[in-house]
Amino acid sequence: MEAKTGSILAQSNGYSLLEPASITKIMSSYIVAQAIEKQEIALTDKVIISNYARSQEGSRMFVEKNSAVSVLDLMRGMIIHSGNDSTVALSEHVAGTEAQFVVRMNAMAVQMGLKNTHFKNSTGLPANGHLTNAYDIALLSRHLIYDHPDIYKIYAEKTFTWNKITQPNRNQLLFTDPSVDGIKTGHTSAAGYCLVSSSVRDNFRLIAVVLGGAKEKDRYDASKALLDFGYREFIRQKIYTKEEIIANISLREGTANTLAVGLPEDLELTFKKGRYQDITAQVKYNIITAPVKKGTVVGDLIFTLDAKVLLSIPVVALQSVEKTNFVFVFLSRLKQRSIAKFNDLVILKK
Repeated sequence: MEAKTGSILAQSNGYSLLEPASITKIMSSYIVAQAIEKQEIALTDKVIISNYARSQEGSRMFVEKNSAVSVLDLMRGMIIHSGNDSTVALSEHVAGTEAQFVVRMNAMAVQMGLKNTHFKNSTGLPANGHLTNAYDIALLSRHLIYDHPDIYKIYAEKTFTWNKITQPNRNQLLFTDPSVDGIKTGHTSAAGYCLVSSSVRDNFRLIAVVLGGAKEKDRYDASKALLDFGYREFIRQKIYTKEEIIANISLREGTANTLAVGLPEDLELTFKKGRYQDITAQVKYNIITAPVKKGTVVGDLIFTLDAKVLLSIPVVALQSVEKTNFVFVFLSRLKQRSIAKFNDLVILKK
């Protein structure tokens, strides 16, 4: 996945339902980050470790029952150590119980549009119905990266020491590829070996998701191959700058007959190398009637390649246009009776 727009560059069985194992903790960290942002909790809060949290099986941070541990340290334990104990402790601190925390996880999955994801716990330990797919995990990872960049930075940390025990980040790509800054490993016998990774090269970020590997080496080899493929075959290029005039579209009943439209921000597009000349772009819009305020969304800019949509993004009015007087309104309506409801303009710069 190209992270900025969420475009899928390559996939195989990307929509097959699979168990995510500790990949689940990406959503758990997102929910904690959201609670911090809403000031429900703070990184400096001290969390008293419950017996339930302490008794979790599998990967652990090794927190002690009744000890007080900061939210920040528990976050490091969850992300770097993949600690099930630290994850449950955080879920209890945020929502009171792990069960209530999972309610938040599933509500956020719906909000993000993760249509094939359902969580049964906060850790990713095996449970009936705890399922997702690679596409949903890529979307979730994209949200984490851009919605909570400060928390995401923890995913790049290579080691964490707690209780005199130093454990390395389980994501081995952090140690072999300097462009990689996350994200999360996962493994159970049912889920296989999983890895979500993200890399930035020349300000171009990709996300790779590998689920269900037969061997630990498989997830690293496949992830590296996906990232290398993306950077080798695709390019990201600036197409339009902020408030650059993309097109002048027809305007009814205004003091001007046309309306300049563009984008509120710079636009970069990701496409296969050597295919720029084959891309077409259109502004699609309903007939616009004055008055129009600058910044109003008036249509969509749609890029296509080989009859497939690469990107669709709203365009806005770059100027305000007032309504004209009654006589000109009458003439304008007569003149534009025959205009179709929708208009397409090819406008891609070459």
